[in-house]
Amino acid sequence: MTNQATVTLNFSAFLFKIAVVLILSLSAASGIAQTAGSYSLTNIISDGYVPATTTDAGFVDPWGISLGNDFWIDTAVTGYSYVNFANGAIQFKATIPAAKGTGVGQPTGTVFNTTTGFVLSNHSKASFLFASLDGSIWGWNGGLLSSGNISLKAIDNSAASAVYTDIALDPSAGGTVLLATNFGKGASVEVYDQTFKATTLAGSFTDPNVPAGYAPYAVHIISSQVYVTYMLRSTTTYSETLGTNTGFISVFDVNGNFIKRAITGGNLNAPWGMALAPAGFGIYGGDLLVGNLGDGLINVYDPNTYAYLGQIADASGSPILNKYPGAGATNSYVGLWELVFGKGTATSTPSSTNVGDSNTLYFAAGLDAETHGVFGSISQNAATGGTTNFGFSTSTSVATVANDASTTLTLAVAPINGFSGPVTFACSGLPANSTCTFSSPTLTVTPNASATETLTISTSGYKASNEVAPFHRSGNSPYSVLAFMPFTWVLFLAGRKKTVISTKWMLMLVGAALTAATLTGCSYTDTTTPAGTSAVTITATSGSTSHTSTVNLTVQ
Repeated sequence: MTNQATVTLNFSAFLFKIAVVLILSLSAASGIAQTAGSYSLTNIISDGYVPATTTDAGFVDPWGISLGNDFWIDTAVTGYSYVNFANGAIQFKATIPAAKGTGVGQPTGTVFNTTTGFVLSNHSKASFLFASLDGSIWGWNGGLLSSGNISLKAIDNSAASAVYTDIALDPSAGGTVLLATNFGKGASVEVYDQTFKATTLAGSFTDPNVPAGYAPYAVHIISSQVYVTYMLRSTTTYSETLGTNTGFISVFDVNGNFIKRAITGGNLNAPWGMALAPAGFGIYGGDLLVGNLGDGLINVYDPNTYAYLGQIADASGSPILNKYPGAGATNSYVGLWELVFGKGTATSTPSSTNVGDSNTLYFAAGLDAETHGVFGSISQNAATGGTTNFGFSTSTSVATVANDASTTLTLAVAPINGFSGPVTFACSGLPANSTCTFSSPTLTVTPNASATETLTISTSGYKASNEVAPFHRSGNSPYSVLAFMPFTWVLFLAGRKKTVISTKWMLMLVGAALTAATLTGCSYTDTTTPAGTSAVTITATSGSTSHTSTVNLTVQ
């Protein structure tokens, strides 16, 4: 045999071995897959439905709060504005009549008038102004003390189906004006001058991207900016449609010009009350607080970036709850309205006895579907020997993600009673073919501020893989048979003693093997994350302490 023939046979044998290896690999693949301190709550006044320092049967659905020399608290069901001290001592009640002249009014937002304008029909300026759900705005001043404290009507748009859910005094460039959120027909922020006449500013307090069905719900002046909360209205009435991940908050300048959308969805559930915490309010000092009517939770955000920071929680690490008879384990003071910090100290005039401590948060809530009510406070307790703990929450309790995509949410850990140390996270309950990834394996928490982590949940789609498809594994594919037919010629040729297997035939054999690899190995495998909703539990652990939060994840 010549050297050339020997080389040809040796190379042919090499190619034959490659083909055999490919065949064996394919055969094997046919059988296996190729794949700080703490916060505490005190009930100050209630209608008797929950224990409180003071009880008054008419204190039903307390809504807005304004501060002059006392607390003025509107009760939307009984038509009063209660005048009381921070300790619950009721001084008197001002009456807000109905716009039509009979029945009781429905006062909502209220404001203390610091200007010389807004003069009422008794020729004295209003000391306090009250919005009403029946589309009217009323005022009170000291001249009414001797006549039954019945407020005087200043604006009446009831015939136009207005529904005023809040008011605020706005220090615009042209002078202080009255803003009123109209949740009814018109769905806008209305502007009135100091003679109670409708007016306009440079801007119109319009968010250019308001979704259909949403309307202005509350208005707050914070740090010389105007915050407007929006809520989804019922399709048949001018009432709220409650639900997690509903509502948003937009920011405007004092002249009505849109600045930005601050917060959208997430933990928002009919947001109404807002307040900027003073520096002395514990770990959330200086942060933006937003209260939900729908679930009673108070969420905390960075006042500059509006990033989620956590929720007001008690010493156990749970969001502060104000249970009422029949309330479930997860219910809070549903019907939460106003949030406001006191403005006094022990030595100020008026003192904190009248207008509350400046580092204490005061709230009003209409309990049990707004058929009862409570006025209370939330204060920061210094870490003096209490058990260390931490609160844990997520930026939303519902999330939606498309197939073969991802969604992110923020995890917040709030130190309690001086807690500090590493916190780790884990996920359970994920749908098939999805993953849970944390921005860092361990979150280091210090005792003086909340700490946050980013969670990414990723889903998978129908994609190519090296896994043999189930159809091929079952042996039912006709292509599996066709793919291996060329190799029968190998057996035939190998059985002939004098046949020289040429390089040409070996190349053909390798090509056939690669074709078989394409037909049987490079298949499309269904790794899709199934559509549906899953309850994903996220666990935060530090030492022997663990807390969980559940996110209802919907895969579309």
